[in-house]
Amino acid sequence: MSETTITYTGNTSNDAKPVSYDVNHPYHLNNSDSLEMTLVNTMFDGRGYPGWRRSILLSLSAKKKLDFINGACLSPNLKSPDHEQWSCVNDMVISWILNALSKDIADRKAKLTKSLEDQRLIQFLIGLNDIYAQARENILMMNPLPSIDVAYSLLLQDENQREV
Repeated sequence: MSETTITYTGNTSNDAKPVSYDVNHPYHLNNSDSLEMTLVNTMFDGRGYPGWRRSILLSLSAKKKLDFINGACLSPNLKSPDHEQWSCVNDMVISWILNALSKDIADRKAKLTKSLEDQRLIQFLIGLNDIYAQARENILMMNPLPSIDVAYSLLLQDENQREV
């Protein structure tokens, strides 16, 4: 069984910590794997979903990456040395699937995702106490609406300003 070594450098130290994954490990990436790679011959354009789905599943299974979409390969703890590699492989799998969607479908997916993020942000802002009213109004006036992380950061800045 061949083995590859992936070097991980944590944020807490300048020392590299080698982490080994054999070629059958779900975190292993081949040298030929790239973000631009296409898994299937035909892009999904809204028609023929069962055949497209079967092709995607077969391709991911052949690459030993099916567990990333069926929930069997869960994200490790953020402090785990495996988290960075898991994230890298997970992003690669997502990229491969997006590359198998027609541009129209991918654009619609991006718009839907942004819409859901905006809804979550608005729900979060509505749930704030009245002392955050001015900050909430300022955030809601932004175009486009920021991510929840950015909004939270802005609220923390506002709170810090009030403490000073």
